[in-house]
Amino acid sequence: HLAMTAPNQRFYDIVAEEIRSRLVVDGIWVRSFSEAGGDDTKARAIYIAYRVEQLKAEEAAARATAVERAQAEVRREQEQRKRVKREAREKRTREREAERLRPLDPKAKRLLIALFLVALGIFFFFILPSLSK
Repeated sequence: HLAMTAPNQRFYDIVAEEIRSRLVVDGIWVRSFSEAGGDDTKARAIYIAYRVEQLKAEEAAARATAVERAQAEVRREQEQRKRVKREAREKRTREREAERLRPLDPKAKRLLIALFLVALGIFFFFILPSLSK
């Protein structure tokens, strides 16, 4: 056929080599021979058609498997990115909680006590007496 494309030609070349080297697929050859009623020439024609279809189907299955593997890899990478983000978020949360629960260092504690005492002194010596007048 003139409409035969280069990808299809490759399958016919494979089948031609199989026939030339007498390394045919037994099951397909027996089926073809049976359908040809024992006519060797017809059996070859039928074998070629069946074998080319089989090769096309095998290639399509391999291509589909490759696509599925690529899609699975993309999903794994997406899940890994999500996991890394989640773990980083959880780590930040733990660090913030640890910081919140960490006791004040002694210098900061003394400073806060001193400021509180100054505020108390201001209240009792200045503000409270002015309220009672």
